[in-house]
Amino acid sequence: VAQDTVIGNADDIVLSHVARSTPLGAGETYTQTASVRLPTRIEGTYYIGVVADALSLVIEPDTRSDNSSVSQAIWVAEVYADLVPEITQLPVDPTAGRSARIEWAVHNQGTSATDVSFWVDQVYLSSTPALGSSAIRLGSLTHVGTVAVNGSYAAGMDVVLPPNVSGPMYFIVKTDAYGNTYELGNTANNVVASAQALTVNPLPKANLQVTDLQAQPVWTAGGTVSVTYTVQNAGNETASTWLAEHIRLVNANDASQVLDLRTVSQNRTVAPGDAYTRTVS
Repeated sequence: VAQDTVIGNADDIVLSHVARSTPLGAGETYTQTASVRLPTRIEGTYYIGVVADALSLVIEPDTRSDNSSVSQAIWVAEVYADLVPEITQLPVDPTAGRSARIEWAVHNQGTSATDVSFWVDQVYLSSTPALGSSAIRLGSLTHVGTVAVNGSYAAGMDVVLPPNVSGPMYFIVKTDAYGNTYELGNTANNVVASAQALTVNPLPKANLQVTDLQAQPVWTAGGTVSVTYTVQNAGNETASTWLAEHIRLVNANDASQVLDLRTVSQNRTVAPGDAYTRTVS
C-alpha cells in the first residue's frame, strides 16, 4: 500500500508476501487472493500495489517493468484506540509513610484494538484533582497485552505514601503514560482522579512527654530525694523500644550548670494515649 502510484519508493508499506510454488506456462494466468491487515496510524488516499515475482526468481529479460500493477485510489479511514481509566478501589484510612492499595480498570472506547501490546499506567497523589507538576508519582505498572474495542483490563498496586504528606489528597491514575498506544489525540481522558479527596493521616510517630513531675520543694546537699513523674505517649504510633530517662538537676540561675543524678531504663511498649508513672530515688 502506498500514497502514490509509484511502486518501490520510500512510502510503500509491504502488507503481505504470497508464495506460488507451481509453474506457469506461456500464455497462462493465475489468480491469487490475500487477506491483509492495514497498518494503523494512516488515513487518506492510498493505492494497493501488487508486484509479481517480487524476489526476481523468474528469468524475464527486459520485461520486468510490467510485473507490477496499481489499483484505483481507495480511501483509508483512520482507526484508533481510546483508553479510559476508572478507579475501582481506593485506599482505606491512608496514612503517610504506610502502604496503600489502589485498583483501577482501563476501557478501550476507540474504534480499533490497541496497536501495541504494552504500555505504562501510573498512580499519583495530588492536593488537587488535576494532574499538575506538584503531583507526586507513587508508582508505575506495565500492562502487557492488546485491548480490543470495548474491551478492558483490571490492574492494581500497593504503593507507599510519602512520609511528608497529610490532609485531603486525591489519588490519580494515568493510563498509557508515555503515549505508546495510538489514540488520535484522545488522550485527555487518559487521566482519572478520585471523586473526592481522601484524608491522609500524618506519619505515625510516637511523642513521649514527661508530665506531672513531683518532687519535694527543698533538697539537702548529699541527701536522698524521691522524684515521681509520668511519661505519656501523645503521638499516633506505639513506642516499643528500650527507653532511657535522665534525672538531672539544673541550676535555675545558670542553665549551663547541669548535674546528672541518675539514669533509668527499661524495655517498654507505650501505645498512643497510654502513659506510665515512675518514682526514682
